Amino acid sequence: MNVTVRGVVKRNSEGDIDLDNLIEPIYNDGNIAAYCLAVPYLRQGDYPHSESYSDGVQQLYHLLYNRVKDKGIPVIAMGHLQATGSELSENDRSERAIIGGVEGISPDAFDSGIIYTALGHLHRAQRVSGRDNVRYSGSPLPMTFAEKNNKHKVVMINIEEENVSIDNIDIPLYTSLLSIPSQPSRIESILEEINKLPIGEVNNHSPYLEIKILIDGPDTSFKFRIEEALKDKSVRLAKISPFYPQRGESKITALTFEQLQEIDPLDVANDYYRRNYGDSDMPQMMQEFIKEAIEEVKS
Repeated sequence: MNVTVRGVVKRNSEGDIDLDNLIEPIYNDGNIAAYCLAVPYLRQGDYPHSESYSDGVQQLYHLLYNRVKDKGIPVIAMGHLQATGSELSENDRSERAIIGGVEGISPDAFDSGIIYTALGHLHRAQRVSGRDNVRYSGSPLPMTFAEKNNKHKVVMINIEEENVSIDNIDIPLYTSLLSIPSQPSRIESILEEINKLPIGEVNNHSPYLEIKILIDGPDTSFKFRIEEALKDKSVRLAKISPFYPQRGESKITALTFEQLQEIDPLDVANDYYRRNYGDSDMPQMMQEFIKEAIEEVKS
């Protein structure tokens, strides 16, 4: 397929960034039809010295573009980054935003003379800050259940001298993602929802299933009960997502070493239980088990 990969930023013998290694000519019938600024994900030290990450990234793109802009050949750019003005998928941790947006890159990093900028990292197909030629094509398939409602596509770019056309090609979803119930619920409600699922053999088109379970107390059996209920269902269990009720405030604050020596281990266990399962203390039977374990350790 004649694919070239640029995964690192190389430096020459003088320690300077090897700009030419990040500029890849694209050929058509043996002639250079365009230049691609093939920039990988940039880590600290991969860009020119600057006061901030975003300034350094912007400087690198400017240096690369200035190297080829006067050759009279179209220039496209690539980047693995989060551009300011872009939209993240809801509840998708793989697209985490850096605190304060300090690593967000302004679309101004891509000179107006670049005919198209293809960005990666965000999974939702979108234009950036209204610029039609700066885009995330998005992931061709949903990568997490947070993306189950995204529209997946590829972007086809046609370049003929100074004319550029951009076309979106939708990708049909052959395997759906299913989340039940609509809101996190206790195991009894989940089993009722599972009972409504279609019966049949699992095949390549069977939906992937996410189950959202509300856990308001210790329960070691819910996974087994869910798997048993799914045995004759034509779905593929991919994920059991636990949710916890509003956590109570911890009653244990910062302690000195001397105070720590005096604390009752049962209080620590109760505090953990409240923070994970609500405001009430753990069941008396569990407290008795913990007391027995504490006495056994002391003896």
